Amino acid sequence: MKRIVMLASWLLILALLAAPTGAAAGAVNSPADLTFQKLWIYSANNATGVSLALDSSGTLQAGFTAYSPSSGKWPAYYAACSANCSLAASWTTAIVGDVGAFGGDVRLAVTSTGHPRLMWFSQTSAGGSGSFNYAECSSACTSASQWSKVQLNSDLLAPENSRYFALNRNDSPRFVYKDIHPGSSTYFDIYYASCSSSCTTATNWSKLLISSQYQPVEFSMALDASGGAHLAFRDALVTPNRLVYAGCAANCTSSSSSWSAVVLPGKLGSGEAISLALDAQGHTRLAVYFGYLGSSYAYSDRLSYWFCDSTCSSASSWGNYYSFLPADYGKTVDLAIDAQGLPHLAFNVDSAADSTYGLGYAACSGSCQSPSAAWQGQLVESTDDLDASNPVTVAPGCSLSAWMEVGLYPSIVLDASGSPQIGYDAAHYQGGSCSIHADINLVRLAITKSGTNPLQHKEFIPKVVK
Repeated sequence: MKRIVMLASWLLILALLAAPTGAAAGAVNSPADLTFQKLWIYSANNATGVSLALDSSGTLQAGFTAYSPSSGKWPAYYAACSANCSLAASWTTAIVGDVGAFGGDVRLAVTSTGHPRLMWFSQTSAGGSGSFNYAECSSACTSASQWSKVQLNSDLLAPENSRYFALNRNDSPRFVYKDIHPGSSTYFDIYYASCSSSCTTATNWSKLLISSQYQPVEFSMALDASGGAHLAFRDALVTPNRLVYAGCAANCTSSSSSWSAVVLPGKLGSGEAISLALDAQGHTRLAVYFGYLGSSYAYSDRLSYWFCDSTCSSASSWGNYYSFLPADYGKTVDLAIDAQGLPHLAFNVDSAADSTYGLGYAACSGSCQSPSAAWQGQLVESTDDLDASNPVTVAPGCSLSAWMEVGLYPSIVLDASGSPQIGYDAAHYQGGSCSIHADINLVRLAITKSGTNPLQHKEFIPKVVK
């Protein structure tokens, strides 16, 4: 958001200089457009918050949310591509539901046989009650009529960009949500919701209260192959906020005592982000962007990597390090782990210090659970790149037009060879002689070919969070 805050002065400087901006420069090198091929997954309506999944057959699937209304509704979208996914014509999109003017957070998961499952939060008025919605499809899923869906529990509290939905080892849906604790304005209840069969019938869903000790924000959840559940979130009960991990090894839907939680070291500030993933052995990994904490915190605005192999409800079981990327590299981070257990990160870069703005990607190639880890990173697409490749005409009454936010809310998936496919937001603004405003917000994809290595090698020296 720094670039938006600086937009007024930026527009004035551009006007005074009367010259185009150069390519973004920074500690992470910008690659040639030979590695990642970029495209708009859907351009018929403004959209945001893509959630990607790649099934075993290689079909790339996506769920995302309308950013503006279409025919009086705010669609929940599903899109799929089975081949040549770097071409927009290879994608087909269907409207599955309506999130309402204040809803969203469409999340996608696919079954072991490649069938998509969607969940979203619908809300029609600010401050009004909303509801979680679940939808599933088993064939011809780019046809809206093939989807079955159900409205579940009502809730006043939206997921807030959470990764709150997943399928278990039996392809049964699970999601986590929060609700106001009765009689308290401080603590929230955390619920784990589940269904085992006929899940488009609301009565087949159940919920379990797993905690009432925190004020949770922005969940990130993953389920392991042994039936366990793993959850991380920001606790806003205190300031600065805290990082919390909660886990369950068995009986996760039936016994609150099966769940345990721990506050991890470090503090979280404004603009933080959390992404949890598991390796093939079920080991827990976290990418945490600390957010802005001020100069008294060495890790303010830094991205960190966390790891735990067992007994993760004990803080001493966790290791971590940070500063493998520059400050302001890591916003809205998403984490994926490849078949070799190596972490891959997609994130937003918003660095005023080196005038770098865009979508970043980084991966570790060795010693990843150690401060001596070998990380490499690159800038996948900058705002300048998009201004050059997709210029937008200046709107009537305005004098300047620019892509200002590229790479927000990324979703990263890896194919069998570990090659990344990344979905993300791109927002365009008009300004100058008119009020600064966003006129375009679209979902974009950066696609790599299977088996390619997209890294520009550049190593950074990590530090440990105390």
